[in-house]
Amino acid sequence: LPLTVAVHRLANNGNIKVVSWNHDSPYLYDSPPFDLKGAQWNILKEYNPKIYYITISEERRSQFQDLYGTKRIDIIPDGIDLLTFLNLSPNTIEMIREKRLLEAELLMVQPCRLHPRKNIELSIQVVKALQKKGVHTRLLLTGAYDPHEKETTEYYRKLRKLSEQLHIQRDILIAAEHFSESGKELTGDTIVMRDFYLIADVLFTPSLREGFGIPLLEAGMLKLPIVCSDIPPFREIGKENVQYFSLKDSPEQIADKILNFISNLKPHQMFRHIIRNYMWDDLYHHMLLPLLQKVIP
Repeated sequence: LPLTVAVHRLANNGNIKVVSWNHDSPYLYDSPPFDLKGAQWNILKEYNPKIYYITISEERRSQFQDLYGTKRIDIIPDGIDLLTFLNLSPNTIEMIREKRLLEAELLMVQPCRLHPRKNIELSIQVVKALQKKGVHTRLLLTGAYDPHEKETTEYYRKLRKLSEQLHIQRDILIAAEHFSESGKELTGDTIVMRDFYLIADVLFTPSLREGFGIPLLEAGMLKLPIVCSDIPPFREIGKENVQYFSLKDSPEQIADKILNFISNLKPHQMFRHIIRNYMWDDLYHHMLLPLLQKVIP
């Protein structure tokens, strides 16, 4: 209580700017935690026009507007530091920030080496089809390959050429490239596959043939939606719990199946809603910084 009185005096003196970030008040409860009958408590419900008032939700704003008798209360919600909350590795965080991965509307992850049977060219074509439908889509490949192996090197060049021809080269991200370019040695621990699953919207795996499908097990354990080619090993693992597509489907047909699939997934929609509206970095740049610039011209 003495601190509240002191803050009001500082605001009234005009020596500093005061922002009151209101999370709660005992006056908002029918049964307050202590007796508020004394006159000394009145300062907790007094509006001071020299203080900038911020609260955390529409509900709280309405309550404080009634308490203070003013409409001059803005909202800046609480947020979440997603990268810390998910306990991502430093290398992954670096890549997310440098490549702005979370700005995509749809982030597909394909964990595989660069090999023709992984059918990565179809993944690239599906990304283009999704973008034509107005969805900012990016593809994240682990993409490890042996530069001394002729077949995989040629395949890598083919994929890069295709992405350039489709004008989406910036949206086809090969993690192995990123970590190599940053000067770090590429080891098995460097690319943390779990991190990619946690930030992705969909596991996309269009393999022409496989003996099994470990990525389906990994993604399933992390509740990541799975979209995959309808081949026997994937069908054996996924049963009716994943979205299949035929290898005869066009990229446009596959794109439609992806969008229809995720549109019915409420957890996915909530994940995207949080990224769009409650990331602390974005809250700072879009809400907190403009407030500070208004308070301190």
